Amino acid sequence: MKMKNEPRLPQTASAQDGEGLAYPFHILPRQRVLRQIFVAIAALIGFAFLPASPAFADGTGEPETVFLGLAASSQEEAAPAPSPRPWRPEVSEDDAEILARLLWSSPLTNETDKRRLCWVVFNRIDDEGSLFGLTVADVVIKREFTFMDHKAHLSETNLRIARDELARWTAMLMGIPVERPLPEGYVYAGFKGHSVSFYTQIGGEPWNGE
Repeated sequence: MKMKNEPRLPQTASAQDGEGLAYPFHILPRQRVLRQIFVAIAALIGFAFLPASPAFADGTGEPETVFLGLAASSQEEAAPAPSPRPWRPEVSEDDAEILARLLWSSPLTNETDKRRLCWVVFNRIDDEGSLFGLTVADVVIKREFTFMDHKAHLSETNLRIARDELARWTAMLMGIPVERPLPEGYVYAGFKGHSVSFYTQIGGEPWNGE
């Protein structure tokens, strides 16, 4: 006689191989079978969403190299060309005042020499091989003109000279023939008393208009 609460043992079955040997195995309960089927289905679904293997660039079997999301190229990209140098700088009354203060600060009294001194500034702007600056303010405020007083008096004479030479320089840049008070390339001025000599380089041959 069996007890009512006696646990039921799982049924067994056996399978025969080709040689007649028996391999017993347990018949799994229904819940365990369903759970294993569910796990298998979930594994198949997860595998389906795995990322694909890297694409191959050619038939060599080597994956294509990718850097920062950009495919590697066999040819280097050419560097962008530098921006062209402005051929006609914008000039204003501020530029005329800077030049007028420079002329007042200098020891020059001769108007011709003052006009030539303005062209030292222009020649520096036009000198593409230098780092003097691209504007009147850049060149003068760099303080290479050590005598420059930025609060110097603005005389009408010096303002007139500065405006005249700014207009002449701008016209030259536009291709209009003008008479230059100072030849191209003279970017230095050496003072001796109230006289001045101009140079293409420090220690070079002086030019004083003769």
